[in-house]
Amino acid sequence: MAWAKNITADGDGTGGYTTDSYTEKKFNMFMAYSVNTTSNAQYLRPNSDTGLQYATRENNNGGTDGTATSSSTGFQFTQGSVTPSFGIGYFCDIASEEKLFISFSIEQETAGAGTAPKRRETVGKLVDTTRITSMEINVSAGNNTTDSNYSSLGTD
Repeated sequence: MAWAKNITADGDGTGGYTTDSYTEKKFNMFMAYSVNTTSNAQYLRPNSDTGLQYATRENNNGGTDGTATSSSTGFQFTQGSVTPSFGIGYFCDIASEEKLFISFSIEQETAGAGTAPKRRETVGKLVDTTRITSMEINVSAGNNTTDSNYSSLGTD
């Protein structure tokens, strides 16, 4: 099983952004680096799907698990900060099956060694069984800067 680059998309400074269409792959890894202009969370939305089709379990900074079911916002990727964030995640995209996601992200917080970064772990599923051909990186408010980037690798 060899991983190959599938798609890269850069923020344009005008809110969220969506990747161009990419090749459907069963197993996918993504990396995202983002800087938001406001302290608001960012979400991943496969195929820009805003239906009530997401169920997630998440944890911020090792605290109590939280859940969201029948959600339309997507997979929350960051806690929300105006400092840089970086995350890595995986999703399984098998035809006619629910899509499973897992992601891990870190946010810088205040610069310097005096402040620990934030961390977030998210697992979730998208109940839509349509193959994933694009990814929307959505912010609840504010804009992703032009330094923001989403890249995906895939394999069958």
